[in-house]
Amino acid sequence: MNLTNTGTREFRGKYAQQAYVIDAGEIRVVPWEAMCHWLGDPTARDGQRVGDGSDAGTKVINRRSDELRRLKILYGIFDDKEIDRLEADQWELQGPFLEAANIHGERIITVIDDPDGKAVTPVDTTREDKDLLEGQIDSLKRELAALTANLARQNTDPEYVPTADVGDIDEDIPSKIPVSASSPFGRRGRER
Repeated sequence: MNLTNTGTREFRGKYAQQAYVIDAGEIRVVPWEAMCHWLGDPTARDGQRVGDGSDAGTKVINRRSDELRRLKILYGIFDDKEIDRLEADQWELQGPFLEAANIHGERIITVIDDPDGKAVTPVDTTREDKDLLEGQIDSLKRELAALTANLARQNTDPEYVPTADVGDIDEDIPSKIPVSASSPFGRRGRER
């Protein structure tokens, strides 16, 4: 993640026992988690809390209002106003002036940028999406195995003419094709 300090003073923050300093006007590459810690998780939205972290590969996504409360406490913004509202005058005194962008320079809207979450378009990965993607991956693995088998056959049989269509892929082709030491690419996948 690229963070740009758009303020007039330097930003100092810590994440995972590492100190970060971003001078005014400077762009600094930081981990996604550090950006979320300082600016709020862009995927956070109000409504039901997503996940509890108990399943492997899942994470907890906090409610946006909880993220805003956490940020106000992090930056010492204690006021009598409603806790999930951000007062501009307090923020100008104590909050960071950071903007997040991906490596392509596309702006990422964080909780600090959009406390109410009006710009958030949540995208949930459903079990159906996951199954579809896994099916596509399996299909591509089979296609790669068939193409590799065609190439191997072409290298050993000078009379063999490969077909451009892999069409019906033979299910007996193993999902992993071992590379022998006699291969021109060797065991490490590089030319020797």
